[in-house]
Amino acid sequence: GWRDADGNLYLAGRDKRMFVSAGLNLFPEEAEQVLRDAEGVALAAVFGAPDRLRGRVPVAAIMSRESGAADPAQLRRLCLAVLGRARCPRRFYFFASFPLTSGGKIDLPALEALVLAHEATRDGAREAGRDPDCEPGLAAGRSAGQNTSRQSGTETAGRRA
Repeated sequence: GWRDADGNLYLAGRDKRMFVSAGLNLFPEEAEQVLRDAEGVALAAVFGAPDRLRGRVPVAAIMSRESGAADPAQLRRLCLAVLGRARCPRRFYFFASFPLTSGGKIDLPALEALVLAHEATRDGAREAGRDPDCEPGLAAGRSAGQNTSRQSGTETAGRRA
């Protein structure tokens, strides 16, 4: 968190959700707020995905508004301008709906598992020597029997069927 000139304390996010990327403490709530304010975005959640170089990198799950789909390139430009390079999500995964708890809130652990499953599929293709961003199987395949993937901008995106 931080204090302003008047001494008011502002919280950056919950300590339980914080992750370290290249030595920086990142709070997903910062990026989520920027993404929720973007055109075409109804809901957003950010998670730390494993990365060999940085430890973890931010990746975003996006639920688009019914009025229009969000553009991943535009979301990336917005995040870079507001958050800077270190806090900007590296990849955006799009979902028609998010898993919810019985109380109607976003089930963050379940959503994180879905996003990390897409990350694992992406990493598996890369390790096999294939370009995951151009892999037809990843672009049209099914994951866990309920998610279909589609290409969005520069990255594979999950879409709940």
